[in-house]
Amino acid sequence: MTLQKTKNLPAHPSPPDLPRLRALQAEKPNNAMARLRNAWPDIEAALRNGHSLKRICKCLNEDGFAIAYKTLSSCLAVLRRESSHRRVGPQKVARSTQAPASPHPARDPLANLLEHSTGKGRGFHFTGEPPDPQKLF
Repeated sequence: MTLQKTKNLPAHPSPPDLPRLRALQAEKPNNAMARLRNAWPDIEAALRNGHSLKRICKCLNEDGFAIAYKTLSSCLAVLRRESSHRRVGPQKVARSTQAPASPHPARDPLANLLEHSTGKGRGFHFTGEPPDPQKLF
């Protein structure tokens, strides 16, 4: 099915007049998440200064922002994720042609095999011969 273009519509329509939507910018939001988003810079600064989340929750409640500690904790987890995404952004990570540095020293798998096959390694080694009676007890 193909859509037919309407000849009467302009190429770039002008934005409609939306007075109610513009009036929302002046109103304070009703839900807790939006209100916390507005207060996030202050909350983040208090956390950076070493104040506990419990103390911040108490201050918010004293200022008329009724919120439970558990709700505040959950909302702040979301805000932290959002702010970390804004800092990092959706940038693509450049791939390196070099192998990443390993925290372990370089290991030679063949040397490991040789060590275990010669009997020098740790653990139980079965030889297939009966045990020496003098070494039993």
